[in-house]
Amino acid sequence: EALERCLAPKGYSMIITSSYDSVEEEKRKLQILIERNVDGMVVMPSGSEGEHFLSKALTNIPLVLVDRRIKGLEVDSVETDNRFGVHKMIQALHNEGFSRIGFIGGDPDIHTAGERLHGYLEAMAKYNLPVEDRFVLHTGAMTQHNGREQLRQALAEPDHPQAFFIANDSMHLGATIHAVENLTEQELKGLVFASFDYLSYAPLLKFCHYAVSQQFEQIGEEVADLLLKRLGGDWEDIPRHIMLKPEIKVIQANGGIPFEHEEHNQEQARETELDSGELCSYF
Repeated sequence: EALERCLAPKGYSMIITSSYDSVEEEKRKLQILIERNVDGMVVMPSGSEGEHFLSKALTNIPLVLVDRRIKGLEVDSVETDNRFGVHKMIQALHNEGFSRIGFIGGDPDIHTAGERLHGYLEAMAKYNLPVEDRFVLHTGAMTQHNGREQLRQALAEPDHPQAFFIANDSMHLGATIHAVENLTEQELKGLVFASFDYLSYAPLLKFCHYAVSQQFEQIGEEVADLLLKRLGGDWEDIPRHIMLKPEIKVIQANGGIPFEHEEHNQEQARETELDSGELCSYF
């Protein structure tokens, strides 16, 4: 909504399409938009593959990536500081008294999934907490189905952690459904989640004590500003990589405990990728 609100007064209309997290479908839709002679594109990439964005047909079409970056692709991007958000979730769970914290996420080849896994590993190291490979789960897409399956896998172990960080809202919903449908009342009492993404229904997911809220309005405004700048012929500072810090939500109604965390600026530009080579063996 924020994106359209910013673009409409300048005479631009939006065409919205989905790749359904398929790179092949993304390529097909990209070609359709090129053939329609669109003025610019805003893309949330399906994966880590990016050669199709190097097409000569896109040379003069402004392109802004949202939420996910692709290594080696020198285009503008706007994203949330995933690592910061995950650090705060681990800090919150640690502050509540948990020393064993599992991870439920997606394929780290996807930028956001990889950043959230790295954030988890960094935070666990910062607080000197053990990383137990059996409970660090990150295969496939970040879907409701995989959220259910990964929590099922973790809870099948008799000595599983009671606290889990979950990498997005769909997986969080799937994990919650699995827990409600399969655990006893006594087992449910000790289960605690911290989740990336805070949507309107988040407080209803009763195991969630903490959540990361992305600033969607600001993201839309930043994307629109970059797009209009390029459409106006200003390419001087390309590529710009804008990273926005999220808001941290403590859901006290579910048992979340307020904790202190540093103040931060709402916008931070990171020009280089952090080196992840020595962080873990999961990549």
